[in-house]
Amino acid sequence: MATVEDKQTHYLKDAKGYKKSLKDDREVYFRGERIDDVTTHPATAGGIDNIAELYQLQFDQEAQKLLTYVRDDGARVTASYLVPKTKEDLVFRREGIKRVVHEELAGDVARDRAPHLNIAVAHMLGEPPLSERLGHPLRR
Repeated sequence: MATVEDKQTHYLKDAKGYKKSLKDDREVYFRGERIDDVTTHPATAGGIDNIAELYQLQFDQEAQKLLTYVRDDGARVTASYLVPKTKEDLVFRREGIKRVVHEELAGDVARDRAPHLNIAVAHMLGEPPLSERLGHPLRR
């Protein structure tokens, strides 16, 4: 859902919105037992808190310059979905990733940070020959 902030539409989710989105009917199990609330369970809460901090970082004025961009339609969105088309796009994405990995995560990236999967997909979309070699109709 789009929201309007300072007369600009954005599709950014903050930490609270991210955690709220996880409170649904999903079934998550840890060591054979169902987790009722992944945002508070000791096995999952720490990782979720780390990811929530990254969502919130998109609202920091300085970090926002590296982690979001304004689309052609005027909406501010997360840079992780930007399909790089120019050298400048790649530099922009690199600087954002560098900010997150080196400054926010202190280089300690967890093995399964699923939210970063979209970055890989966006890069694959930016390189049609690769997606064609993989046999996936990623670009139509």
